[in-house]
Amino acid sequence: MAVKFRKALELHVTVISRSRSQNDEALNLLKADNRFVCRTDKQQLEVCYGCSKTLSGSVTGGTKDTREMLEFCAANKIYPGIEVIPIDYINEALERMVKKDAKYRFVIDIKKNSLK
Repeated sequence: MAVKFRKALELHVTVISRSRSQNDEALNLLKADNRFVCRTDKQQLEVCYGCSKTLSGSVTGGTKDTREMLEFCAANKIYPGIEVIPIDYINEALERMVKKDAKYRFVIDIKKNSLK
């Protein structure tokens, strides 16, 4: 979501990840600016941090801030990545979360096909 917000704000984005397997998704799906850095590659990290500064943080806002964020998301077509699952898949979903095999948030479709 952070990449999507930054792109909507027309900022240059470099994705830093633990796994090279996310390179394609970062560049093609999320539209990072052709910049992907694998955290396990010390040389890439030195180059990345040597030429730029990073500011990050996390603030949970109140109702007004949340409403503004949701309006910004709607205006810029920013949506979270989800995987819709049927209720009878819940145990497998939990196992995938424990194994860190869940790529997106699970959304449980309790009334089969109600979310399509």
